[in-house]
Amino acid sequence: MTHLSKTNSQQHIIKSLSVQISLIGHSFLVKDVSLNTVLFSHTATFSNATSPDEALIALTTTIAKFPELQGSFDSVTVVHQNDLITVVPQALFDENEAANYLKFNTKILPTDFIAFDVITNQEIVVVYVPYININNYIFDTYGSFKYYHSSTIAIEDSIKSSSFKKETTVFIDVAKDIFFCTVIFKGKLQLHNVYSYKTSEDFIYYILFCFEQLQLDPNETPIVLSGAISKEVDLFTILFKYIRHITFAELSMLNTISNKAYTYYLLSKATK
Repeated sequence: MTHLSKTNSQQHIIKSLSVQISLIGHSFLVKDVSLNTVLFSHTATFSNATSPDEALIALTTTIAKFPELQGSFDSVTVVHQNDLITVVPQALFDENEAANYLKFNTKILPTDFIAFDVITNQEIVVVYVPYININNYIFDTYGSFKYYHSSTIAIEDSIKSSSFKKETTVFIDVAKDIFFCTVIFKGKLQLHNVYSYKTSEDFIYYILFCFEQLQLDPNETPIVLSGAISKEVDLFTILFKYIRHITFAELSMLNTISNKAYTYYLLSKATK
């Protein structure tokens, strides 16, 4: 239970901290929970992908730099974003076999810690490898916290965005060198996968492959874009050649469409 107290006639606010971690950068969002307002936000992007150890060094440096990230918080949430993920139907999921689900999608080490998020209303399980060194640091710094994979939040948000639509909707969330593809039909998950890309040709190839496998019509099925993509980049140009209906995700928290805005939007969603 959270307690409210007064010091010097000022009421203490209820603060939440959300942190998104990836090997290409990190983001922080501090909110006043009672007023649902942003108190502080910060994003750092790395020019090249780092290792988990380097990501931890960058994280500790950022926290030491900003007083807003120091002290105590009423709730702390960590969102891991990487391609070490797979989605499994809950009916087929066995916690003891978690590593075996992942080995078909990505290379994992025997020492890797495997975590999973359950999306109950979809009866699916997101299985992934979190950055355990960062989890340990967050625990030592802030105490108990919750953590999720970014795919879990993105899937839930995509379902809510399309739950009242009759047609199939494809959601593409773009990051540096990877993108996440989520396909929703009548509020049910049809596909969620992550793809690595180096060129715009790679990008469109995987998207059209998803359309082909699910027998979707590029002239009819809409795509909703989010993340590190805009109308000015090559990824959008090549996508527009093949897909007729393209929109950008509407962000309720910030009035701008950008990678940073979408990250903060998802971090806001992560505060459960």
